[in-house]
Amino acid sequence: MEAKSIGDAAGAEVVALGAGSVGASGQRLALLGYLFWFSVSEMAVGREDLIGAMEDSGLQMRFAPGDVSARDAFRRATSSLARSGVPMEENSQSRLFGTERRRANLLIRDVRTRGKCIIRQVVREVVDSVGATLEHKVVSQLELTATDGIVAFPLTSELLEEERDLLSKVRPNFEKARFSYDSGSVRRMVFRVLSECALVPLRASGGVYFVPAKHEPTIRCVERFVAELKDSLKRRISESEESEHRGLDRTLVMAVELVDRDDYRDAIAASLDEQVDREANVLIREMADVLKRQRSITKRRQEDFFARVWSLQKSVSEYEVLLEREVSDARANLELAQREAVSMLSRIEVR
Repeated sequence: MEAKSIGDAAGAEVVALGAGSVGASGQRLALLGYLFWFSVSEMAVGREDLIGAMEDSGLQMRFAPGDVSARDAFRRATSSLARSGVPMEENSQSRLFGTERRRANLLIRDVRTRGKCIIRQVVREVVDSVGATLEHKVVSQLELTATDGIVAFPLTSELLEEERDLLSKVRPNFEKARFSYDSGSVRRMVFRVLSECALVPLRASGGVYFVPAKHEPTIRCVERFVAELKDSLKRRISESEESEHRGLDRTLVMAVELVDRDDYRDAIAASLDEQVDREANVLIREMADVLKRQRSITKRRQEDFFARVWSLQKSVSEYEVLLEREVSDARANLELAQREAVSMLSRIEVR
């Protein structure tokens, strides 16, 4: 039976050894590639630290994220202010027997997300001891103006202490967010680097990937980048922020060398089939939607469609060489996506 995963291929054991390792017979074991996974904990990293870590690790500057926009900074700065389980002093007679303590959840909700001015509001959700919602009340408004200024003001005179504290933190949080990247930005940057390494997810939900051995230099750059970034951030964190130190320790990169075995090749081929099937179908749906809703597309969007098809084609060709076999199902899905792309171009104007 063909293996569908690395776990299936090896049972309870995965044979992952260092490159050039020697087997029981004294024969050197060939390296197929790497099992790769990474995790980036919540962080706020300044551009100086991020660029420094890239330079020290050897990552090319073309992978660096762009400057943080005021809108992204505003959303991050305000979203981080949400609170849950805030104690309220008054008791509630909302149940048949006795009194119970109410608590408030402070929620951040969008009011206007487009246009020159972005508006969010703080909503106080009052809940009882079992979490049942008793009341919703808008208590303050947060705005990013057309000139990238911050306005935060109450909408009621009866603010909780935590709500007043929240309002006082909007501006400093925004200023910090303008000049720092969050963990999502770091993860996206790492994925941009890895997108050039012919990654194949070994689980449908992602998280663990196979990377061919030829991309080892890039994998080592990513490992060094994450290590340099952690060291740089730890130097900036004071002892009073020990919890952030522990959070950084959860940021890691693991690249485990995978020896060349037939059952591993079967598992990787099956994973590649699934990946190409998913991505080809996403492309076909997007192109069908364009044909249904639009009479024309921009040249940039046209180039994006073809770049994605080309990327899949390159990946399939690379794996056919690596695995020394034709990956027929992946080829069939790829050819279908190519036909759809050509068909779309014949029926829609490119402006």
